[in-house]
Amino acid sequence: MSEQYKQVIEEIRLGLKKFQGYYLEEYYWELEDQALRIEEKIRESLDEGRRLRIGIVGEVKAGKSSFLNALLFNGRDILPKASTPMTAALTKVVHAEKPSAKIVFYSEGDWKVVKRKAEEYQEQLEKLYQEYLKSNTISSKIGLKKPKSREEMKRILEKKIAFSLVSCNELAEMAERSAIDITCYLGKEKELAAGELQSGLENYIGANGAYTAIVKHVELRIPDMPEEIEIVDTPGLNDPILSRSETTKKFLGMCDVVFLLSYCGQFLSQEDLSFMCETLPREGIRNVILVGSKFDSGLLDENKVTNLKAAYHKVKAIYDRQAEENIDRCISSNCESEVLQSLKQSLPPSYISSLFYSCAVKQEENRSYSEAEEMILRRLKEHFSDFQADSPLLFALSGIKRIKKEKLRPIMKEKEKIIQERNQEMILNHKKILLKILENIYNCAVENRRSMEHENKNNLEEKLRQMQLKLNSIQTEIQNIFISSAIEAEKFLNKMEVTIEEEIDNYTEFQVEENVRTEDRSYRTGFLWLRKEYRLATITSYTANPSDVIRNLRQYIVACKKHCNEEFEKVINVDILEKKVKEATMGAFDLSRDDFREIEILGPLDIAVKKIQIPKIPVEVDQYDSFITEKFSETVIGNQISELQLLENRVLHMISKEIRQELAECQRKIEEVMKEQAANFVNTIKGNIQKNIENLQKQLENKENSIKQYDTLCNTLVQYQRKIKAMEI
Repeated sequence: MSEQYKQVIEEIRLGLKKFQGYYLEEYYWELEDQALRIEEKIRESLDEGRRLRIGIVGEVKAGKSSFLNALLFNGRDILPKASTPMTAALTKVVHAEKPSAKIVFYSEGDWKVVKRKAEEYQEQLEKLYQEYLKSNTISSKIGLKKPKSREEMKRILEKKIAFSLVSCNELAEMAERSAIDITCYLGKEKELAAGELQSGLENYIGANGAYTAIVKHVELRIPDMPEEIEIVDTPGLNDPILSRSETTKKFLGMCDVVFLLSYCGQFLSQEDLSFMCETLPREGIRNVILVGSKFDSGLLDENKVTNLKAAYHKVKAIYDRQAEENIDRCISSNCESEVLQSLKQSLPPSYISSLFYSCAVKQEENRSYSEAEEMILRRLKEHFSDFQADSPLLFALSGIKRIKKEKLRPIMKEKEKIIQERNQEMILNHKKILLKILENIYNCAVENRRSMEHENKNNLEEKLRQMQLKLNSIQTEIQNIFISSAIEAEKFLNKMEVTIEEEIDNYTEFQVEENVRTEDRSYRTGFLWLRKEYRLATITSYTANPSDVIRNLRQYIVACKKHCNEEFEKVINVDILEKKVKEATMGAFDLSRDDFREIEILGPLDIAVKKIQIPKIPVEVDQYDSFITEKFSETVIGNQISELQLLENRVLHMISKEIRQELAECQRKIEEVMKEQAANFVNTIKGNIQKNIENLQKQLENKENSIKQYDTLCNTLVQYQRKIKAMEI
């Protein structure tokens, strides 16, 4: 099949190249781009006897590596954890008789891009800092406020700088700190033998590894891996490094099954679902397993139930409902409903806690818990009266064994069937894409042939003039559509800033328990206080649990993200924006005229519309748990409760400020996109029309031959469509 596909596509590419100038050139480049993307996927997917490929995806810090360590390696830390979004490397895990690893470093070209973006980051940071100093000049002169240093302002100012620049700067700084000569490694690969894995792997993909900054991806070969599968552990859904992101997409595009991990604290966010909608339809993956990770945090968020079993079922029901509602909401507003329907069929999600699994394994092997594990178990004991940290209960709560039995084993058993269905789905999707491009070329060629028969150079010149006049007449209207969208977005974002600040009031309350007890107390009475009497005294004390505050912080973040993403879709809806632009453009022409050809406008219009890219609101806020746990790791008593309240309020306002800064940055990006489209949209359409008419005018110099060429092209396109439809696995 791969050879057949290659031959057919090569024939189409070479054939269409001969007819360039007889249709809009952008269609050819679109077809060539799609063909190159598909070829390698088909070849890889159809390898005989290949392993079943399983992708692990999710936001950074969703616990992907911990999940894999629990699922495949009985909780042993084979895959290093705690990488940052900037430094996390894509890791491919396969079976081998002897353990080893292949490290693939960035190319010199990749690193030049990283360095260039790091330099741009420094320039922007300095510019922003100088603006900050300028704005504080008056205050500092009269002694009201002393300006902060550049380092103190760095984190705040970074929010106004593109994430990719911040990321590249971190990579560059990390490489500089490592004190290695990176030029010796760029563009190369390195093999790690069995003896180097235990200590050496951390050095290449760990958060503080000496080489981590320049590692593009890693192939890890382990005897403990099941032979039938290979795992692709991705850095995260929104990788900031473009070349690494493309490698991730390439690897993921070859997967047959995907485990989507979503952190229970922000379960199935808009970002998670958007990623699946945007990626899976093109890649032909339909086997998606939804996993709620870090379920231990979800249990501790439930502060109203003190019985563990009741809390487990209550929390699970909340997340089940949340998953279904979020998917249904996306189905109602998203055109990619096919993949969303597939996600819905995979409900309810599975819930796991790699931490519980690790605790259970360590208990059975008589090993010590980590500090984080001890803290979680202690908080569970404080919170749930019936909690006992025995291994059977911890294994059950972890959900890992259940996933092995109910998800992983059936997948491995149905390997051949899954691979075949996946290949068929992938081929079908890509055939549809290619057929649509060929249809656009055919329609363009048919209309151009008609012009050949009925038009002359002067008519075409006049037609171009009239079309340009018509398009000029709606230039202002088109500009207003984009500018209005930018204004609406600005109003929305300003309104959201207020909402985000006001929302804090809904997450400041936490439970304070009143504890009343009686005890005997002695009192001195009588002459010279010589007689001792005993009375019962009532002692009242108050306690609070820091986990309630952590739950408030998380729920506040989730609520803000929900507000932003749901409302943003209503204000900046790309489909509605495209519809308005198309209606305005077509409204400039008299559709009832016999000489009007809709395709002459729709073709160039569709090409221009495809270039509209609306930025999403990147509401990505780091977890603020440590602000609470570093100061209050146990139950809070008495006067400490007011300190906890003050700290909670301060952290909530820190989160609010960070989100509002991200909204401001999003507003700036939207304004830039809309201004660019307002200025160039009509000109893009006019440019495509002019190029096509100029080609027609040249072809009229040999009219008879040109008509024959168009006839040949149309017949050839019909043959190409038949050949693509006939391609089978």
